Amino acid sequence: MRGNNPAANNVACRLLYPIVAPGFRISLFSTLTRTGIFHMNHTFTVTGMTCGHCEKAVTRAIKQLDPQAEVTIDRASNQVVVQSAQPREPLGQAIAEQGYLVAA
Repeated sequence: MRGNNPAANNVACRLLYPIVAPGFRISLFSTLTRTGIFHMNHTFTVTGMTCGHCEKAVTRAIKQLDPQAEVTIDRASNQVVVQSAQPREPLGQAIAEQGYLVAA
């Protein structure tokens, strides 16, 4: 235990992996929790989100795959950041199934 900070107590290891591929950029941030589950940050470029309803639809689709996922959306920059134990591909597909364009 590292004191009273629950976040510090839950995190055993953090790794940062910037990945650049033709046509898009992904940042992966991997966290191993005390439960032994790796959570990775997946950054998606998503176009077509125009309102709060759009943000809720994307968040709901991701949470159906991983109820523990943390979703951060910046509509102005078309960025969706998902911290999840799920692989990137199903998360991107869930967003696309809501009718939004996910850069690949």
